[in-house]
Amino acid sequence: MWENGKLRRLGTLGGKESDAVAINDRGKIVGQSPTKGSTWPEHGFLWEDGKMTDLGPDNWPLAINNRGEIIFWWGRTGSVWRNGRFVTLGTLGGKWKDAVAINDGGQVVGRSSAKVARGTQGHAFVSENGVMTDLGTLDGGKASGAVAINNKGQIVGNSDTGEPGRGGYYDPPSHAVLWTLRSG
Repeated sequence: MWENGKLRRLGTLGGKESDAVAINDRGKIVGQSPTKGSTWPEHGFLWEDGKMTDLGPDNWPLAINNRGEIIFWWGRTGSVWRNGRFVTLGTLGGKWKDAVAINDGGQVVGRSSAKVARGTQGHAFVSENGVMTDLGTLDGGKASGAVAINNKGQIVGNSDTGEPGRGGYYDPPSHAVLWTLRSG
C-alpha cells in the first residue's frame, strides 16, 4: 500500500507472498495469500488496521465496499462476506452465478444461469436484500452480464441482440448496456 509517500508491505497469511486486489475508502484491503508451508490453495484475506484476517481457503475476494462487505471471484463465488459471515446469493433458476461488483448499499451485480425457453443462458442480475433480479437482455437477446454498479444504482454490462455473429468468443456480438434501478 502506498501511504504518506512510502510503500508499505501488508504481510502474508504465513506463506511467501500475497496479492491485494481491492481497497475501499476506509483503507480496508482484500486479496489472497497462501498460508505457512503452502502455495495452494490460497486463502482470501481482509487487511485492516495493520492486521490480516484469514477468510479461508479457496476464497479469493474480488471487491470490497465501504461497509466492509466483500464479494468473491473464486471459491465462494456468488457469496458476500457480510457482518462476519458468508451469505450465499441465489441464482436465476440455473446452477451457477458470478458476482463481480458491489456498491455501498450492498447491491451485488454479476451474471447467473437463467432458465429460459430454450435451455439455460447467462443473464445479468442485481441482488439486493436477499432477492436476485434478472436484468434481462436487449430486444431479441439471449444472454447478458453486469460488470459494475455505482452508488446511484446504475449498472453497466453487456447483452446480445440475437443478431448473427462472426463466430468465436463473441458470437453473437455483444453490446454495451446501462440498467438504472428505480429508486424508492
